[in-house]
Amino acid sequence: MIRQATPTDFPELADIFHDASLAAYPFIEPTFIAYDRGRVRDLNLALSESFVFEQ
Repeated sequence: MIRQATPTDFPELADIFHDASLAAYPFIEPTFIAYDRGRVRDLNLALSESFVFEQ
């Protein structure tokens, strides 16, 4: 089932985004990507329309 993400999903979505960013941007300092995780969780996801897949 695909559903709209809720704030309780944001920590896990931020973790997924962090891991994907590490793989996609090896030239960016990992500490910056880790620092960015909080902004993604607290700001970006709250301002965007995100969806999750549940089994």
